[in-house]
Amino acid sequence: MGYTYETAAAALGISRSGYAKLISGESPIDLRTALACAAIVKKIPPWPHTK
Repeated sequence: MGYTYETAAAALGISRSGYAKLISGESPIDLRTALACAAIVKKIPPWPHTK
C-alpha cells in the first residue's frame, strides 16, 4: 500500500513505536486499530468531527 512506519502510524493515530510493536507482535492489535486498518484499505474517509 506504500505506507512507511511513520505514515501508517499517523494514519492510525498512534506513535511510530506503537505501530512497530503491533507489526512485531509485541502488542496485540485492538479492535479500534483493526477497524481503522480495514477503513484505510477500503478507502473509507475519516468520520467528520462535530462540535
